[in-house]
Amino acid sequence: MLNDASRAFAFGEMHTEISKLFQNYENVLIMEREDYEHYSSPIEFERSSVHLDIRDCSLKAGDDFAVRTMTMRGDPVLKISFRKAVRFIVSYSDSMLVVDEPGQRLLIFRDYNKVCCLFGCLWGDQSTMLTETNRMLKSRITWANGVIKLKKILEKG
Repeated sequence: MLNDASRAFAFGEMHTEISKLFQNYENVLIMEREDYEHYSSPIEFERSSVHLDIRDCSLKAGDDFAVRTMTMRGDPVLKISFRKAVRFIVSYSDSMLVVDEPGQRLLIFRDYNKVCCLFGCLWGDQSTMLTETNRMLKSRITWANGVIKLKKILEKG
């Protein structure tokens, strides 16, 4: 059981955003990145294969992708896993950024100097998905000497 209600709520919000991504987009790409090194792959799933459990904040899409809120060393964390290639732990409740554009959405999860991105779109070309993921990621994050720096977003108005 998660012991910090505010963190549990924030991780629940992250879970909700991931659920919406899989419900609203037919194509989802996962990317884990640390400065110049990255791994990316489309997530193969059918909408009927997306299973979510609100009680324990878990979600499974297809055979390879899973998200789960759990306790690690007494603290709540969000674990994102894809095959054996991605095992990403989100330790802080303010570690998610959302970038929305028409027909596509990027969820950015950061932990220390790494990010895990989930990109949803309506088309399925993997190279275009990766290009768009990198472009949208660069609009919010840069690495300076291996350290993540968040870009300030100017409010219009």
